Amino acid sequence: MVISGLLYGLLSAFAFGTADFLAGLSSRRIGSYTTLIYMQAVGLAVLSIYLFSSDEWHSIMNHGYMVMLAMIFMGIDLLGILCLYQGLAIGKVSIVAPIASSFAAITVILAIIFGETPSIITLIGIILTIIGVIIASLKLTEEPSSKSSRKGIMWAILASILLGVAFFGLKFPTSQMGAFSTVWIGRAQSIIALPLILRVFKQKPKRPQLADIGWISLVGIFDVIALISYNLGITTANTSVVVTITSLFAIVTMIWGIIVWKERIIWNQILGISTILIGILLINL
Repeated sequence: MVISGLLYGLLSAFAFGTADFLAGLSSRRIGSYTTLIYMQAVGLAVLSIYLFSSDEWHSIMNHGYMVMLAMIFMGIDLLGILCLYQGLAIGKVSIVAPIASSFAAITVILAIIFGETPSIITLIGIILTIIGVIIASLKLTEEPSSKSSRKGIMWAILASILLGVAFFGLKFPTSQMGAFSTVWIGRAQSIIALPLILRVFKQKPKRPQLADIGWISLVGIFDVIALISYNLGITTANTSVVVTITSLFAIVTMIWGIIVWKERIIWNQILGISTILIGILLINL
């Protein structure tokens, strides 16, 4: 069961990391908020085709209370993403990204508080993996800036808390309605809520050109794969284990940058990745 959870977590990490990298490409063309709202629409379309062709949508009709929980936790997830985007927009990536990537620690703490009991070796592996992700995400070669350090840091902390709570809570509706239905509910409400939320943030989505549709579609598809894989993972293994493996998405995004943009790998990234590998090995024991 743990091995299955690890595999789902790895698939989720790969899909999230790839989606984030592709979202970066799309955001350079049409902006991050436009990318966000249209990728949600793509995800909703893909999931709707599956749900209504497989009759799994009946699970939504039969679980009113769980539908409400799915709306709450998927809504918290959306708010976390918006806080992250806001932090990246006004702060420095080298500061905001590592703070936000620590959301897994919040999820692990909540999982343990609410009854999960990982072994000491597994817990050490979880801690090492989360620390490794944060170390690898840091950009130590950039010059420090007190002004940019202050900007965005509160948004990053808020994003980390919201995402941590969301990734913990998703196990409740997923266990009753299934992974696909839970994510579909989140995407459906996002299409309604996002335009209103973006008005509060004073962001006006642009209309994507035909050339942008491909990028947006890939982002939406990989993001859906990531969430579904995570939700399937937490039904087969402890949330604390799956979310820790899923948090490796930051490393996947970094690797895509090295492959595509020929970005230079620096010493702290090597140290972080090495720490992650040790952590995963301990989790798998």
